[in-house]
Amino acid sequence: MLMGNELRTSGLASCGSPRGLCCRWQIAGCVAALLVMLVPMIAEADDAAVFSAARAEADKAIEEQRLFLNCSVLQPAVHDSVVKFWEQDIAKAVTILSALPATRGYVAEFKRKSSISNLLMSNEPFSKIIAICQARSDWSDVYNKLNFRILSLTLPDILKKAQQ
Repeated sequence: MLMGNELRTSGLASCGSPRGLCCRWQIAGCVAALLVMLVPMIAEADDAAVFSAARAEADKAIEEQRLFLNCSVLQPAVHDSVVKFWEQDIAKAVTILSALPATRGYVAEFKRKSSISNLLMSNEPFSKIIAICQARSDWSDVYNKLNFRILSLTLPDILKKAQQ
């Protein structure tokens, strides 16, 4: 940092102050201006990190729900429960995601990706669905024990961690 005589001799003390006080204020002003420019950039980086974490969580939840929705099709009461639960969780997740600045464009994509019609494998051969469900034969236990991502609970946790 330049001081007193150094300020005058460096050409920075052009304000005529014998001690270069004016220049110190100019330097402080430049530092303040730089901080004003950097703080939003840091906030944007934080927003991007939060968005990235929220998006990854949502993508994992969508894949879990795809399994539950398709494997429960032959059990109407269970399927209705899975559909209702997911629709409620989607609605809450949309509210949470809408509050994040970096996710504004993502909300429409999330709604599309998480829609029941998009998750049901209705165009796939039933044998493929059965094979998927047999490969994850514990799906019913996982669902009944709520051992999966519930976005209305996990997204606020991501936000809390980001604010700490």
